[in-house]
This record gives sequence, C-alpha cells and structure tokens, in this order.
Amino acid sequence: MSPLKTITFDELQERNNGALERVRYAPDVDIQTLTRYQCGRVQELLEDRAALEDLASTQNQREVYGIERWHGEFVRLRDIELPAGCRLDRERLAELVWESVPNSRFKRFQEAFCQPHQLIVPRFELTAGNSVRFPGIADWNQLSLAPCLVSPDRISDDLARDLGLVSYDEEDERQPVRRLWKKARPEAIGRIKKIWEATEPLQKGHHRLLSVQQPNQTVEERYPGIPGPAAENIGTILYTRERENGHRNGNGQNGHLPKQLTVQHFPGVYAAHRKTFHEQRVYQRETELLAGMLADLQTLNQRLNREWTRTAAPETKTALRAETQAMVARCRDVLRASKVSGSRNPWAGGGTGDFTDAELSAFLWYDAYQEFPVNSTASQQERLHMTDRYRQWTMAGRPGTKVRKYQPLPPGVSGPVNVVTEDVPNPFMEGAKAKQSSSQQLQNVFKVQAHDLLTRIGNLTDSSQRVNVTAAMTQMVAAVTRLQRRFQEMYPKGGYNEQDQMVLETGIQFHEQRMRGFRSAVQENAPVLDEPGLAVFNGSVSDTDNQTRNVLARMHAHPDELKDIRLRPFTTYADRLRQGYGRLEDALRSQDRSCAKTAAVQMHVIGKFQGAHSCCEHIRQFIINGESIPLSRVRDFVHKMNELFSNYQLFPDHIVPEYEQGFLALKEKLDGIERGLTHYAKQDIDVGQRTEVYRRLKEYLDAFDIEQMATALP
Repeated sequence: MSPLKTITFDELQERNNGALERVRYAPDVDIQTLTRYQCGRVQELLEDRAALEDLASTQNQREVYGIERWHGEFVRLRDIELPAGCRLDRERLAELVWESVPNSRFKRFQEAFCQPHQLIVPRFELTAGNSVRFPGIADWNQLSLAPCLVSPDRISDDLARDLGLVSYDEEDERQPVRRLWKKARPEAIGRIKKIWEATEPLQKGHHRLLSVQQPNQTVEERYPGIPGPAAENIGTILYTRERENGHRNGNGQNGHLPKQLTVQHFPGVYAAHRKTFHEQRVYQRETELLAGMLADLQTLNQRLNREWTRTAAPETKTALRAETQAMVARCRDVLRASKVSGSRNPWAGGGTGDFTDAELSAFLWYDAYQEFPVNSTASQQERLHMTDRYRQWTMAGRPGTKVRKYQPLPPGVSGPVNVVTEDVPNPFMEGAKAKQSSSQQLQNVFKVQAHDLLTRIGNLTDSSQRVNVTAAMTQMVAAVTRLQRRFQEMYPKGGYNEQDQMVLETGIQFHEQRMRGFRSAVQENAPVLDEPGLAVFNGSVSDTDNQTRNVLARMHAHPDELKDIRLRPFTTYADRLRQGYGRLEDALRSQDRSCAKTAAVQMHVIGKFQGAHSCCEHIRQFIINGESIPLSRVRDFVHKMNELFSNYQLFPDHIVPEYEQGFLALKEKLDGIERGLTHYAKQDIDVGQRTEVYRRLKEYLDAFDIEQMATALP
C-alpha cells in the first residue's frame, strides 16, 4: 500500500485562513464592501471553519465516558486552578503535575494521540511542599484510557488503516480531509484506546516497544461494543518515539513542553528490528556529514576573521568570497537533503536512489491526486513497481523536488506531468504555501535554522547587499551553534535506538529458540509413531486415553511450550503447530496411525517453513550492511540453511501431497537464492556492485511471502 499523507487541524485552519484572506475577508471588514461572490465564498469558508472546530472538539469523548463522571475524576492541565496559598503560576503548576505522572501506558498514549492542550490527569492533591499526590491510583498502567481526549489528526492515516480503525476507499485515498472525518468517528477513537490498552511492553517498565495482544476481560468491559485488534494484528509491534528532533525545543531553549510521540506499526518483530539498523545507519551517515560540515564552517570562519582585513589584497578577498560561496552552497545541499544527502538510500535496502524525470513527475502527481498517471491498461506488476519506487523516494527524503516545478494536467486527463527545471518548492505539498521556502522540507528544526542562517550569508553581504563580513561571520557562528545542538539531540536518540535493538533482538532470539526446540523435538521423536508394537494402535479402546498421553509424552513437544510465543510472525507458525498437535492427539485417540503420521509431517513442514522464514529475515539484516558483508558469507549461511531444510522426510513411505507441493515450492525459492549468490560470489565484485546484488536479492525475497505460504497450507 502506498503511504498516506496525514493532514492536521493546524494545516486545515491555515488553509481556511488563507482562503479568507484571498477573498479579502477579515473580522474587521465591513461585509457590505464585498462582492456577491466574495460574500458567498466567505459564508462557505466560515461554515467550513465551524465544521472544522466541531471535528476537533473532544466533547463527544467526554460524553461517551459520562460528563459528570469525567469532570469528577479528571482535569485537563489547561484547566487546573491554583490552590489557595500556592506560589506557583498556573503554567508551572501544570508542568509540575504532568511531570509527576510516571512513565506509563496512560501517559505515553496521551503524548502520542492527544494535543498538549487536551492532556488530562486524575484529580490530585498538592502538598505544602509543592508535591503532587494522586489519591487512589495504585497502578498507572491499569488506568483506563477511555477518558483520554484523542485528537484524530494525531493518528496517522497509515496507522489508522493498519490497525483497522477505518477503511479507506478510492475517494478517501485522494482526499485527506475525508480520512480525517473517518478517524474522528467514536468507534475509531474507541478502538485505538482499546487496542492500546491491550498492548504489552516488550521491556518491563518501558513503553517504547509494544506488542498488540488480545484484550483481557477488564478491557473488554471498558469498551462494550467496540472491536479489539484484528486477528492479523495480534503479535504485531507498535513502536513509539519522540517526534523528529527539534520539534519540542526548536528554539534552543530547555522548555518543559510535554513530549509528543509518533507511533509506527510494524507487521512483525523482524521488521521492527530492521528499523533499528536502518536508523543506526542514518545516524552514522548524518554524524559523518554534519561533523565534516561543522569542522569546515569553523575553519572558514577563522580564516575570514584572520585574512579579511582592510589591507587585504583584492584578489585575497575575491578568493575568500568564492570559497565562502562554494562552502555555503555545499553545506546547504547537505542540509537540504537532510539525513542521507548524496548517499545511497539505506531505507531502500541499498538502492541507488536515482529517479528519472518521468518517475519524479509521477510521484508529484501522486502527491496531488493520490493516484499515479498510468494508463488504465497498465499491469498490476507495473503499478506495484511504481508504488515501490514511490516508497523508496519518500524514504530517501524525496530527492529532486527542490529543483523541479511540476505542472499537472487538467482533471480527467492522463499524464505525464510537464516538468520545468526551476529552483522552486513543490507546489503540491499538502498544507504548504506557495511562497514556502525549500528549507521547510527539512525534518529537523535545528538543521532548518542552520540552512536558513547559511542562506543569509550569500556573498558576504548583509540584507542591504553591502559587503559585511562581520555579519556573515555572526550568521556562520549561529549556524555552527545549531549544528552543535543537533549533535546534542542525536546522542540520546542513538542510545535509545541501541536499547530498542537489544530488546527486539532478545525477543527474536527467545522466540526462535522456542520454535527451534519444538520443531527439533517433532523431527527427532516422530519416528515413535512408526514403531510396529506401539500400544496405542494395538491396545483396547478403554486404554486409549492413557496410551495417547504416553505417546505424546515421548514426543517431547507440547503446546504449553508455545504459550509464550506472542510476537508475529512466530504466532502464525505457533498457531499452525498447535493445530497439528491437536490433529495428532485426535488421531492417536482414534487409533489411526496414518492420520497420526500425517499430523506429524504437517507439524514438521510448518517448522521448516518457520526456520526458512527466520533465515530470510537474517539475510535481510545482512543486506542492510551489505557494503561490509562479503557475498561468500551470505552464500555460506544460505547453503547451511538449505542443507538443514532439505532433509524433510520423517516417513519416506508416508507423503502428504498438499504439504509436499508447498515444501518443494519453498525449496525452489531457497535454491534460487543460493544459485544467485554462488554466481556472484565467483566474480570479482566491488563494494558498489555488491550493493546492487543485495538490492536484487532483497527484491527476490520480497517477491514471496513465506508466512502466507504457511498459512495457505491445509
């Protein structure tokens, strides 16, 4: 699915205000001075504004909870009244109260989905020493989220779709405002609260990484009539982190504003784990780029201070001016490209990051109309390819948009879009003003500020176009300061990323070991079912229960060993293994040796599928750092795995056709990986070529879904 652009109430308000300005309306304007068209348009826009305010209101959420009950139990931070004798001002008291709420599901949910002015806390007491107490709150993680005041624009469109809060049709895909209305529905708001209450943290005491689970009875009772998470989302990962650096304190001050979190949904623990490696590479690349820029700017500033004097020769000043222009241009290019300027896109698995004019035109058309300008006869493969390229482009920071102007064709007319090379911003960016600076596309406030400061340096002139080296040097020092602040922000984020990586890796290793132990037990002990004198197949019916228990005990594999399997994709395979175990138990009780052997073969093949899935996920992880991992190492890893996978027949004389067909199909896929790696490993391939090989390997892996193949088995 293509990524969706989430629109906010602030953007809609800004658009509404801009439209009112264009028809020359303001609160102090005499309506009688406007034309008939202007009056009609003003009426429409004011009605839109009223509808927008209704949509942003959280009154209906308080009504669902119960107005009197809500006001009796909770208070918004903005509504806190100063107790008699309190020497704090209201703002500081609100900060103190919020800081007194411990890190918990209740707090982080609000930081993710509530606007700062809608944050709530339980009724509290303030002691004489300005200590905040919350009477009756024993466990914050058991506190209901039902009273929280969710703002629908804080729920990303992709997250709402992934979690099943809403469903989008083709019209919704093209109109972000329609998507916002759907997210504001009470059932959507109630469902995200219920899903969040049903999550479990992967690390005790921390809530950055959450796994979606089935709601318990208490949660079910809190949300009557509201569905919980969809079956396919059980075991998936919700990853919360602070918004992109600089958003909280972009003015450089250490304010006490509440954190604002973003939430990403990952279909499984492997995908979330890979994200940490991608993030690590981004930080490493950004550190390399910004550190070099910082050193160059400081050196240039020192040279200007030392060499630009009244007595300096004209040619010296000319050279310094040229050097400054080149340096500023180079630094601005790096900042404009944000995270990975000039590098291969690590988010796209080592792709080149090069996009043709035709592709860029299609991407910008998609931004404007939420559809690609392709012919109606285009194949599904062509459409999927364009969607994948769009995803790579967005992950790479949308390169190329800063130097091209896109002129769409009239509605109803198929593309391509006309392209005019010009240094202008993308006019189709939702919520953007036509006069928007290209620097506003940057993702970090400090880098935006550094970019803008460098822009002012220009040709060592001031705003009056007079040569003013002192002013230029001041701007340069300010830019250096912003970059230093960016580094200060990156340090803790890198630490959190490493911690998340360890938590996810621990979860993966635990689940892999559990699955490995179960499938090994099946493989090693299934031959017991072939013993000629096995009592369960020869004894009396009255002894069947006891004999069944004895055989199952000799298998050394029991569903209880899978009860701690909580994360996808492992839950898919664990469910299939439990089904197989149930069939085995039924066959033993029925004294049916053939059905018992069939059930054992089915469990064995499902275990092999899970092992192959883990292998492919490890290969995907190798690909992330493809420049540093030789092809031969990956090939040897695949070869070893293929050898283990090939020995699949538990009972040579007992074949299960449906499972044999699926097994052979997967075996062919794995053989294809090994053949390709062997082919390339024999060649003299440099690092750049290796990256391209890994890109092709990733495309090959993405072309088949092992989890889906296992699910499709009867």
